[in-house]
Amino acid sequence: MFLFGGWDAAMSANEETSDSASTPGKAVVGSTSLLLLGYLAIAVATIAYSGTGTSGIGLGNAENGARAVDNVATGVFGPVGSRVLAVIIVVSICASIPATLLPVTRGMLAMSIQGAIGKNFRRINPRFHTPGFNTWVAFALAASICVVLSLISSEVLEQMTLSLGIFFSFYYTLTSFSCAKWFWGRTRGVGELMTLIVLPMIGGLILCFAFFYTIIDIAVSPPDISVFGIDVVLVITFVLLLGGAVWMLIQRRREPEFFKLKLTPQHPAHAHNLHGSDS
Repeated sequence: MFLFGGWDAAMSANEETSDSASTPGKAVVGSTSLLLLGYLAIAVATIAYSGTGTSGIGLGNAENGARAVDNVATGVFGPVGSRVLAVIIVVSICASIPATLLPVTRGMLAMSIQGAIGKNFRRINPRFHTPGFNTWVAFALAASICVVLSLISSEVLEQMTLSLGIFFSFYYTLTSFSCAKWFWGRTRGVGELMTLIVLPMIGGLILCFAFFYTIIDIAVSPPDISVFGIDVVLVITFVLLLGGAVWMLIQRRREPEFFKLKLTPQHPAHAHNLHGSDS
């Protein structure tokens, strides 16, 4: 699940996109499909080259767990080519940072406009016309967490990555079910029924299964790192979930009007393009 995080960036920037009714959706489906095909191609190529044996460069060799791609790159491209591939991977990681920040910052902007969080989060940079304050807040929080966990232990930071994968499942499950609930009874024709109700429900059920399966699998497996006998991945997950629930209760007291707000779902064909509006 963690691998697909950030690929809803195009959808989150729909208000800044021309033809916002269709372009973001096509971009998300296209980019996610290419991502999936890329992972499948790399997986097949790695298995075909290294095999599944338990010796040498075989993928069944425990010593090759973290070096599978490096072994393939060195064998196919040579030492120099493998270094070039490493640089390409680093550049790709750098490119994923803004893709990950986009949904977060636009989500905070939308929440602030609706009154769910403070007014500072609706501030727009006058030069770049983007939610600059949100970008700095999200970046500072992410950097602080990475630095603190790195100082504690690199293994804890790795476990945090696993925890984020669980969160992606949780977040996309809620998003899928919310989409189906939002457009329930408002679709026109079989095509909209499939894209707005059926497929989101199927995706939500799959992700919901992945969420609970991962938690149960971690809970019954011997922990690499534990806190009071509980796997640190589960500890991080539930601490963050509890923190989010507490923050929601605080905001409920600070912004009661938002939680009383009743929105009327519109048919997607009537969706208003907010690009260039005051909001």
